[in-house]
Amino acid sequence: MLFSLIDPRSPPCAIRARTEEENKNPLKPIHLEYYEYAKELMRARVGVEHFYFSKDALVSHELATTHFLSSSTGGKLHLYTHFNAEAY
Repeated sequence: MLFSLIDPRSPPCAIRARTEEENKNPLKPIHLEYYEYAKELMRARVGVEHFYFSKDALVSHELATTHFLSSSTGGKLHLYTHFNAEAY
């Protein structure tokens, strides 16, 4: 088991902001780097569980792009909105 933090704003899989045209279809991934990475993980038989913690109801992560890591490898995506780390 490995716990890791991936910041989608930094390389190697940096995710840029969506353009006006891309906002019209929010469920379509911006780019496919995470999909390619998921294929590598599948070949290595590694499953990924995603945990997202958001302080408000809006998720600031690009889930349409990053969900491939969990959905393609047999894992799950867990979303915790209104998370307050100071309460723990």
